[in-house]
Amino acid sequence: LALVLALALGLLASRVVARPLHAMTLTARRIANGDFDVAVPAPSPDEFGVLAESLTSLARQLKARIGELVRE
Repeated sequence: LALVLALALGLLASRVVARPLHAMTLTARRIANGDFDVAVPAPSPDEFGVLAESLTSLARQLKARIGELVRE
């Protein structure tokens, strides 16, 4: 019974951790495909939140730089 409970808790914990990573992976793919109008909601103030904010900032900066190049 303890083993089943431990496995269930481990599965639940891995899904909780994997969900924001999956969202950020999809966002990174969108950015790589040229879609710079993305915003990743920061799930928490930890490393996941910092990564989400960095992806959003990266997308904004790339959009601005590409806009500058097009105007030139």
